Amino acid sequence: MALYTLRKITIPLATKADGIAIKRAIDDAIAECGLRITLRGSLAKFPGCVHWHVKRAREAGTLEITSWPEQRRAWLTIQDGRKADWIDAMVPTILNAIGRRTGLKIQPITPALTAAFKTVRLRALLDSPIAFGSTYAREAQLSDADWQQRAVKWNAERSAGFLAFDGDEACGIAATFLDDADSARAHLVSMWVAPTHRRGGIGGTLVVAVIGWAMAKQVKTLHLMVTSINDSATRFYERLGFVKTGRTEPYPNDPSLLEYEMVRQIGVVDTFQRS
Repeated sequence: MALYTLRKITIPLATKADGIAIKRAIDDAIAECGLRITLRGSLAKFPGCVHWHVKRAREAGTLEITSWPEQRRAWLTIQDGRKADWIDAMVPTILNAIGRRTGLKIQPITPALTAAFKTVRLRALLDSPIAFGSTYAREAQLSDADWQQRAVKWNAERSAGFLAFDGDEACGIAATFLDDADSARAHLVSMWVAPTHRRGGIGGTLVVAVIGWAMAKQVKTLHLMVTSINDSATRFYERLGFVKTGRTEPYPNDPSLLEYEMVRQIGVVDTFQRS
């Protein structure tokens, strides 16, 4: 089953990247990924845009890339008649390759990034407390050694964490782990993007990183819990192909609220909006 049945995936852009830098980044990323350009032009629907068709060697399938400087937008497009397995595998790689060149990148949480991990996790707990089962008060008490140990734990055989960086600023986080009872199930947790960077594709790109890790672990379904009053998060996950299962649990920090379970198949993403 192909990873993406979607039509469009937003490419997250660093705040300081201009149109020329973005075009150069895309050209260089295409070359780095070993792809060949079969068309470079423009689309009348997006005046002033640059539009690429790229392929891998002589294989079937075409990945389309568009940069629209006027709106500071860029995206990947995969059309039904041009899908291929190599495109599915290439999406996280090319997103990261473009991001590195514009100053926005997704990096695994490692002990070397403990300081950034601590900073962004505590920012997330302060900014969006209802999105987490833990609390700022609880985690602010952790020592630097505790955070170091957590960074190790979040980058292990059965778990992974990712940070989004705009330049040197950590601006997003997501993590995942395999279910204890069923390794074909994984859980998406600790999902957050800084308010200054929302609706620019970073959230979707973090989920792509989680999906890539899950695919490598032969995961079939990705699960999460969302608080019943967190409507914006629910809509975000729905745009990424998650659906409610009907299962609920009391929210740990306020039993008067519920958490809804949501799930999506690994192999299907409906559409990546500016999330």
